[in-house]
Amino acid sequence: MESGKKADRPCPMCGSDSYCWGTLGAQGINFTPDEASLLSKFFRGGLKLPARRCDGCGNVQVFAPPLESGA
Repeated sequence: MESGKKADRPCPMCGSDSYCWGTLGAQGINFTPDEASLLSKFFRGGLKLPARRCDGCGNVQVFAPPLESGA
């Protein structure tokens, strides 16, 4: 994500700036880290949303893509 965006700010819960990125799936809601094996990523279906998990407190933040114009 671009610098200066909300995704670059520290964790709102504990202030940590250490986190890992992954995705949040909307089918059976699960967090899959980016470093997960290709096989585990392949068998996760549904909508994928970028998310980050704080390494300090475990808080997960979800970042939905912007709405397209006309939606």
